[in-house]
Amino acid sequence: MSRLNFDFEYANGITHARLIAEFGQGVIERHWTGLYALDYPDDPQHNPFFRYGVNNSNQEEVAVYLGLAWAFTAGRHRFVVPTWARDEATRYLGRHDYDFITWEYEIDAEQPDWPTRDRGFVASRNMLSIRPAPTDWQRAHRHEAGLFPARDLRELTALTTTTLMDVDGNVNLFGLAGLDRKDRLLDSLRGQLQPELATLLAPGDVFVDITIGCDLGTYDSVLAVASGDHRHTWQAVIDEYRRRVHAYENAIDSFHTFDDLFSALAALQLPVNDTAE
Repeated sequence: MSRLNFDFEYANGITHARLIAEFGQGVIERHWTGLYALDYPDDPQHNPFFRYGVNNSNQEEVAVYLGLAWAFTAGRHRFVVPTWARDEATRYLGRHDYDFITWEYEIDAEQPDWPTRDRGFVASRNMLSIRPAPTDWQRAHRHEAGLFPARDLRELTALTTTTLMDVDGNVNLFGLAGLDRKDRLLDSLRGQLQPELATLLAPGDVFVDITIGCDLGTYDSVLAVASGDHRHTWQAVIDEYRRRVHAYENAIDSFHTFDDLFSALAALQLPVNDTAE
């Protein structure tokens, strides 16, 4: 099977790149057995889920999705919406430097094909806890998502892991060519009218959605959209990650500890570059 088999579309000056994978099929096909056999440390720094979003359910392919998304948005100012998980992301990061928004991008993880899984922008929501009971403030803001800055790949990973719940997880990643475009983005994501990517993205901006299925009958996907023709640049990124996946799988038999896994995942996920195209 061809790895990372993205479908490209270039029309009306917009590039779409789409990948669908069922539990990582076509991404990582040899998984390290230690993900199932070893006990996971409580310390986030030594736990593969908190380091890379990788565990015995959402496996090494998550590291690949995150690396691809970071590479697609290279050289840009990155902002992330962890759908449904604004308050969980705040608790985990220990930060409140986000902006309220009322629209977020939704992918239906149970649909196996485009375009039926792509729902576009929908009214945002935030999960409320049962115990402890939500505060009045949380209830008042339950229909607002958070737009968080992601200063490095570790922060994108942290924001992604907060969304991985019972069924699926989803993050929207906006890569803005200039920081001065943030106000324009916020205006669109707070407006009365449903945003559309074709008009929301200014030249040089990139949008990436990562959806990760956590339950049977769900599908992973990566969607990248940008103004202009990015097919050649993105294909080069995809080809590089294909090479890395094969190198990772060839080395799996030499892993004995989580530290071995971390070294291999770091090489697998290392940003291709982080300069503007």
